[in-house]
Amino acid sequence: MATKKKEDIIEEKAFDVTPFNPITAGLAELDKTYADLYAMSPEELDKFVALTDGVKVVKDAKKEHSGIRTKITAAHKAAKQPYLDAGRAIDGMKKDLEKQIKDREQPFTDALQRLKDKEAAETKKAQDAKIAALEAQLAEANAALEANEIVDVKFEEKTVDITLTSKNQLVALEKIIGKDNVQALKFDEEGTPYTLGLLVRRKEIQL
Repeated sequence: MATKKKEDIIEEKAFDVTPFNPITAGLAELDKTYADLYAMSPEELDKFVALTDGVKVVKDAKKEHSGIRTKITAAHKAAKQPYLDAGRAIDGMKKDLEKQIKDREQPFTDALQRLKDKEAAETKKAQDAKIAALEAQLAEANAALEANEIVDVKFEEKTVDITLTSKNQLVALEKIIGKDNVQALKFDEEGTPYTLGLLVRRKEIQL
């Protein structure tokens, strides 16, 4: 919705300005009363206030104009108050409607959260089961090794140099050895990047 211009709103008189009417009506009388003073140039006004009678006239005029400004402030407050009250009422309606919608929506939110929690619990349970199964297999293998004599155990070591070419590889390495260690490997004191070396041990066992 397009915002109306101030001038258009005033022209349409889409609001009550009656508190300003007495002041607006009194402007013509004000112009008539102080026509001579309004017509004076600054120099002429300075000469006039230098006179005993002149300074009294100007002070009285100043006092009357100040009083009118006070009336304008009061009229402004009176004209604006109904719209302030309406704005607060509209805000209250908005909050009330939002609460009613939220109360109706909350069961759906809760149900979806319970589903999310259930799926997370099931995923964790499955992961725990896999870990337990692997631990059981390892324990069984260790038991088999202890129960049998092991002969001809050979160890073969291999080293490879690894170049990280993507951010995902760097992130994966950080998860393995820690972000601080990865940062330490990036450059030496001369600013030369380190080459990451990986040592692989392969154990061949014959029973």
